[in-house]
Amino acid sequence: MTKWKMHIVPHTHWDKEWYFTKQESDILLCEYLDEILRMMSNNEISKFTLDGQVSVIDDYLKYKSANLGLVKHFLETERLIIGPWYTQPDLFNSSSEAIVRNLIYGMNRCREFGAEPMMVAYVPDSFGHNNQMPQIYKSLGISDFIYWRGISKEMLDDKKLISFWKGIDGTKVLAYNMMYGYLSFGSNFNYNSVSENQVKLNAKNFLENTKEIINEIKEKSQGITKEILIPLGGDQAPPPANLVAFVNELNLKSKDDWLISNYEKFMRAIHSNSRNIETIEGELKKPYLSRIHRTIGSQRQYIKNLIKEAEMELFYNLEPLMVYNYFLTRRYQTIFMRRH
Repeated sequence: MTKWKMHIVPHTHWDKEWYFTKQESDILLCEYLDEILRMMSNNEISKFTLDGQVSVIDDYLKYKSANLGLVKHFLETERLIIGPWYTQPDLFNSSSEAIVRNLIYGMNRCREFGAEPMMVAYVPDSFGHNNQMPQIYKSLGISDFIYWRGISKEMLDDKKLISFWKGIDGTKVLAYNMMYGYLSFGSNFNYNSVSENQVKLNAKNFLENTKEIINEIKEKSQGITKEILIPLGGDQAPPPANLVAFVNELNLKSKDDWLISNYEKFMRAIHSNSRNIETIEGELKKPYLSRIHRTIGSQRQYIKNLIKEAEMELFYNLEPLMVYNYFLTRRYQTIFMRRH
């Protein structure tokens, strides 16, 4: 009998301005990435996913520029995994142009660091997904999509945890729904387990406390795949200590096959080891198992107004001027785009 393959992905979810200020976020980020770099330098952690966005690296280097060489080393060797986004988006409170640029800037910024962006549209916490996104993702070479919020009970009951998602123009991407989100497994992990006995107890408690949700995910995956995603992290959660020992304990105590993975590796496994995948279409904006905050558009309105003003200046004034200049001179002056 084929074992279930449990892909543990160590990660963080980094809300830069949600329940605290950007300044508070930056202080936490500096402490956080200092610890990640220390653990990687000591080979205590092999790979770590920085929330699908690259802006956290820029935020960190603003204060810790002396660590640029070390950061670039771990990015180039694919131990720190960033992108494809510049910053995690809200897909119903941003213009379509801003969404496209978010991805383009994010992917380009990754490459400026010498790293290839993660080629998975990883959107763990957006309050819904509009149905033009498959077209946008595919146009930038992204064929895989991992999300949480937006799926309906009917979709899950029909075993569409894994599906192709067809956009408004007919473009499809392979989609995987994190049924219980990016933080449910992390909330059952003791990040400070250090001693051998602590690691053993951590693994035992983890299996007991997550048994019900793992069984439900398996039920929704039955007949489609034996690959299960276990995102291990949460909002500003610390990097996991003794992860290798923890995974070894899980393999001793469980009938499943547990491994340290990443989102790209998991989606490759889904492509290779799945069958009977059906198609969903339309907007993903249902609140089943995860709230869709309907009032989000009215929150921090002063920030949204500033963003809108900047977008309008860029799209309707500066860019047309640059295009007009290009037709006259055959030069596109990107320096003005950077300054403005």
